[in-house]
Amino acid sequence: MGDEASAATHLVKSIKRRGSSTASTSSVWHDAMTLYIQQLPDKDQQSIISTKDDSALTAQSIETLIAPLIAKHEHGSMMKLLMKFGSTLQHIRSFATVVDVAVQSHPNVACLIWGGVRLILEISSRTLELLVEISELFERLSTYLPLFEMWASLFPRADYKELSECLTETYLEYISVLVKMIKFLRGSGMGNMIRTAFSPSFQHQFKRSEVKIENITKVLVLQVQTAGIRSSMLRDQNISKLLSGIAGGVSDLPTVRLPVRFPQVMPRNDRYYERGSVMDQMVTLLAGQGSRLSSVALHGFVGCGKSSIATEYVHRNLGLYEAIMCFDAGDRVKLERQVVQLARHLGFAAPGEDASTRRRFVMDWLSTTDLKWLIVFDNADDRATLRAFWPTATHGAVIVTSRDPLVQDEGLATNAIRIQAFDKSDGANFLLSFLERPDSAAAEDRAAANTITEHFSGWPMGLQITAAFMRSKRLTPTRFMRLHNEQKKQDQECSLLESSTRVASVWNMALSDIPSDALELLDYISLLDPGEIPVDFVDTPTSQFMDARAWLSSRSLIGYDESGNFISIDRYFQGVWLEKLMKVRSRYHAALERVIKSLLEAVPEPDLERPRDPGLWKVRDMYVSHVSHLERRSRAHLASFHVCPLLNLIVRCIHYFFEIGEYQRGFDRVETAESMIQQYGVTDPSILSVLSYVHGRLATETSQPGLSIRLFERALYHFRQLFALDEDRLLDSGKTYLSRLYSCLGNALTAANRFSEAEICHQLALSDAPKIDEPQSSTRIGSLYANLGSCLLWQGKYEQAEDLLRKALLRHDRGLECSLYALGNVYLRQGQLKSAFDLHWEVLESFSTTLGHSHHTVADSCHKIGSIYALCDFERRDLHQAEIFLRKALDIYRLMQGNGKHYVESSIARTEWKLAKIIQVGRSPLDADAALMEIRSLSYLEKIADSKGELPQDEDQIEQAFDNLVFFWSR
Repeated sequence: MGDEASAATHLVKSIKRRGSSTASTSSVWHDAMTLYIQQLPDKDQQSIISTKDDSALTAQSIETLIAPLIAKHEHGSMMKLLMKFGSTLQHIRSFATVVDVAVQSHPNVACLIWGGVRLILEISSRTLELLVEISELFERLSTYLPLFEMWASLFPRADYKELSECLTETYLEYISVLVKMIKFLRGSGMGNMIRTAFSPSFQHQFKRSEVKIENITKVLVLQVQTAGIRSSMLRDQNISKLLSGIAGGVSDLPTVRLPVRFPQVMPRNDRYYERGSVMDQMVTLLAGQGSRLSSVALHGFVGCGKSSIATEYVHRNLGLYEAIMCFDAGDRVKLERQVVQLARHLGFAAPGEDASTRRRFVMDWLSTTDLKWLIVFDNADDRATLRAFWPTATHGAVIVTSRDPLVQDEGLATNAIRIQAFDKSDGANFLLSFLERPDSAAAEDRAAANTITEHFSGWPMGLQITAAFMRSKRLTPTRFMRLHNEQKKQDQECSLLESSTRVASVWNMALSDIPSDALELLDYISLLDPGEIPVDFVDTPTSQFMDARAWLSSRSLIGYDESGNFISIDRYFQGVWLEKLMKVRSRYHAALERVIKSLLEAVPEPDLERPRDPGLWKVRDMYVSHVSHLERRSRAHLASFHVCPLLNLIVRCIHYFFEIGEYQRGFDRVETAESMIQQYGVTDPSILSVLSYVHGRLATETSQPGLSIRLFERALYHFRQLFALDEDRLLDSGKTYLSRLYSCLGNALTAANRFSEAEICHQLALSDAPKIDEPQSSTRIGSLYANLGSCLLWQGKYEQAEDLLRKALLRHDRGLECSLYALGNVYLRQGQLKSAFDLHWEVLESFSTTLGHSHHTVADSCHKIGSIYALCDFERRDLHQAEIFLRKALDIYRLMQGNGKHYVESSIARTEWKLAKIIQVGRSPLDADAALMEIRSLSYLEKIADSKGELPQDEDQIEQAFDNLVFFWSR
């Protein structure tokens, strides 16, 4: 017993150390059995081990094991005899008590005989009593087991540590008793009689176990009751917080920490040169009067210094504005990403919210805050992009830099300043400011600087690059002009200075002695988004460009933002360089291959273990603009061996858009990929399969089951082509993908009410899934079971669905939202409303935390919670709370619709109809708002169904008709 106690203590400690998210009945039971079953015969060990395929030991599995042993024991010859004469023996035993008194007063030989009879009576009675106690203990064991499973599933270990430990202790004690019962029942009837007679502790062991189980069960019940009260209190405390967060307005936004500095681009130019009265004009135009938005556009030709002037204004006026935000507006995708980062910086949004929602948060804050703020849109050459992000506030200041002089028009900037070239004097001073001793320049150097300025017509960028070239060659302006004149005398094709009169030729001069590594770096970054290239992406362990970066920076050809560790390159220069690079096909293809390879290493592949992985969104988001830029720049100049890798990158971006709920952007990229496939005649089954798969996920999420079925079937077709139906060749990654394909196809078939086919697909998904003992594998298997459980649910097989979903939660991933959501729906259909509410509430909390407050899955959960609150049989029925949650769901759906996501119209109609009915019951049947929502929703239903006004009259049938409009897991 001492060894058993120490082993049990060790097991409890090991379970605690594991710190699993739930006190899983599966792991605790099986660990306990591993400790105790070694005491049993091999046959019984095998019987118990065989239950490991179940989620846990259940009442049924224990009965299957113990009941035959009890029956066998009772049918033994000795036990039959005892059972037959049991009642008679009890009467004789009672009479024996009286005889005992008489015998003790007159001992003799007859008394000795009587003593023998008395011993037999005692042995027989004890044996029968012990058998009865074992049977009763077995019944108690079977009664409590289902409760243990339920408690373990409802109260995760991470939140209820004491309860989890109590559950663990109870499991261990029950297993100990179970083993003792088996050992007793395996013994012979005569042997048990003898052990009972001569070893009183044998019977006392069972009595002590019975008392201990009774005591710890009482403690466990108290722990469960306490945990339930605590859970209810936490839910009440969190409900207001959650409601205020979901699709909340500006009043719900957190307090912003001041000052706000968001210098996404534009580090200060240490060599800024004053541009006459431009800065004074900007100060005047941006002073504002507090009742209107002040704005100014700085426009002019390439390299005239627009960005430097805007940056200098920002740094000179840091104390004037409490919030300053600088954006690179040269690309819409990139601008959206910067707004997302700003929203995160301000603390406005959860990680999963889409760009349009975050833009709304930022713009609403700008409109309502009392802070003085300034926004800089740099490189805003596309008016349509600028218009989409233009603030609607009645105060604040905006600076725009653009080559487009019309940016002042169309309701954008109210003022404009044209940035001119330098005059001869300022241009010469600007040139000399880049040299070592500009203040002590000789008269001849100043005259030479004037001549150079005239040749460049005062163009700032040309002067700056020429000065960088002169500095690197240690040339004074006079020596530079002398070299120019010597080349001209030699009748060369063109001199240094003459070749510099055109924009492209200026860069040619600066790059006349470019090192090979700097040349390679320029080739590399010419294919990427020019504004923000991570240094870590350029520098790899096998390829360092530190010297190349320093050389290009010294020639003013690239910018380097040390604070953000980013490289930038002028867009115009990048375009010129890329045009030049494309003329040398071998160099161009080498650069393209390297960029694609680097992006494939940097952008994570779609995670097939779970449909969404918010932990990787930040990394994916960083490279989306680079993939988009690469596709646009290289699309028409791809070699055949570049097409599939580039398509692979596009597919990864599509899956990212699916994950974050930006479905339209995903569909747009699908069109791009399909166009490339057609253009280049792509036949690679791997690419075709994965593209069909991600396209199918988008179709599924937008309630297009017919399309998604065709796409998943196409994905399977191409996948089978790849492996020629030889699935034995599949690696675990291939099996994971095949399993996910079958499961997704099963979901689409379920949505189309083709349940028998769907069930077959889900079974295939489970059979094809690789058995890997890793946490992510457990999550994947759990999601497969959840999908099958949902299929069973919508077939009406509630008991089977419940059993399967409970197994998915207990055995695999307790926190898997899809399993919790589906099991909550099962409980709802079974009338277990409190259990359904608890699970759906847990899902809502999880989704709103991981996916953001504006994701459509959060809206679905809000709709579900609101619907449960409205049920008449729900013990916590609250029509006011039902209305609140349904309105929150409606807010999210309408926000998505306003952002161009028209696939939510069915969800809007369904929610409006439900909300109208609740308002009519809770407030007034004549409520105007409710009547309007009901009319709109029924009109939509009529339009979709094309029923010519013949809508169902029964409210339950109408509700079912609305449910049929949305995908099954949103119902």
